[in-house]
Amino acid sequence: MVAPQESTIEENTLDCDVGEWMEAYEEIFENESNEIAFSFYCNDDQFFYSWLNHSDTEYFICAEDIFGGQTIIDLTGSKMESYSPNEEGF
Repeated sequence: MVAPQESTIEENTLDCDVGEWMEAYEEIFENESNEIAFSFYCNDDQFFYSWLNHSDTEYFICAEDIFGGQTIIDLTGSKMESYSPNEEGF
């Protein structure tokens, strides 16, 4: 998988006090300025994601909520939309 030219991602795994769960803190950086474009937590230390470029718009697609949630980040338009079914306490 190749990251788009405009953004990169950095991941840090964190301990979580919710039973045996681990969570991850994700940061997406703009490559030119090296500034954080988006940051968020994922409720699992296994983070699945993909980059997508469609009609001159770069997207970052992931599961912010590993229990069926979906997150789409429009990197070009600086917009983030998420869905979570609120299962397993998340």
